[in-house]
Amino acid sequence: MLGRDKIKALSKHIVRCLVPMLLLGFGLWTPSSVDAATEQHALDKSEKERVNQTVGYTITNEPSDMQISDKNVSYYYLATKKGQTFTVYINILNGSHKNTFDISANTGITNRNLAVDYGTPIPTTKGLTEIAPFTFEKIVGIDTNNFGSEKDSRTKVTVPADMRVRIPVTVHMPKKSYNGIMSGGISVLKENQQTNSKATLQNQYAYVKGLVLQQGDPAIQPELAYGHLNTVAKDYQPKTIVTINNTMLINVEHVTMTGTIKTKIGKTVAKVGVNNGEVSPATKIPVEFVWAKKDFKNGKYDLHLSFKDQARHQWVFDRQFTVNNQQAVLKAAKYHAPINWLLVALIIIIVALIVIVVWLVMKSKKSKQQ
Repeated sequence: MLGRDKIKALSKHIVRCLVPMLLLGFGLWTPSSVDAATEQHALDKSEKERVNQTVGYTITNEPSDMQISDKNVSYYYLATKKGQTFTVYINILNGSHKNTFDISANTGITNRNLAVDYGTPIPTTKGLTEIAPFTFEKIVGIDTNNFGSEKDSRTKVTVPADMRVRIPVTVHMPKKSYNGIMSGGISVLKENQQTNSKATLQNQYAYVKGLVLQQGDPAIQPELAYGHLNTVAKDYQPKTIVTINNTMLINVEHVTMTGTIKTKIGKTVAKVGVNNGEVSPATKIPVEFVWAKKDFKNGKYDLHLSFKDQARHQWVFDRQFTVNNQQAVLKAAKYHAPINWLLVALIIIIVALIVIVVWLVMKSKKSKQQ
């Protein structure tokens, strides 16, 4: 028979075990296993004032002798050679709270809005064409001399309050030369940023330092080429996704994109438009035409897609295509709320523990009455 003191002790033990499980399940707590930075210094007065004007931290890049443009700019544009190994340095200036930062080197890819994304690893997006001589994920080691795998191009650093850390970023250029530029970025993301749990898309703030690596003659004429077209369900909407490829190792800047999809009688059923966009070297552009579900029907359609840059280069792509998967796409586009099985399991555990505690209390009372 369990006495009242033992029941209280058991209840406290259950709560102590249960609270970490709940925090882990809701993403409010994670086990800590973070590498320490190798070089740390206290912020001086001017650095503290600078950080106080930001989101709680900021980053700087140290000048490099390999810089082609002004050495005081806030990004790297470096003249490189085949087989060369060199190191640049990023400093994280942390504010009044201890923070952990995720640091990564990523290849620049162009998204559907003609904005260059430096924060997503290439294996996730497959956003480069075959002419790319390398990916930054494979040639960069952050805080390590190792390279060749994505894990080498990513690290975590915990920075105490009001401290600055110096992070080495080592680049191992491939042995084969190329003509043009490849653009990437060094991303610094603070962990545990507050997000809206009810939002479909979560926004998190990260600093990125550009890392552009040049070889040979940069004066290359840009060229965009048609890739392929697919009509699918994405983000619970019918979409026609047209892939356009940058087939040269050069940035295409200040790009205006316009496009329409029309029926054979000339009715516009989907359109896109972007002003002042950018296309990064060797990238695949996923142009997304979003259909209204009422207009999405099987049939034949005309695609018109145009790009124009600041140097008056222009590319026009006209294609005819057929939609014959209306039913399958509309079915896949229906929203089905995902089941959070972890939450279900936690609820079952909580209910079971409550039942056990209640049963033990009632059993103890009956024993006393006897």
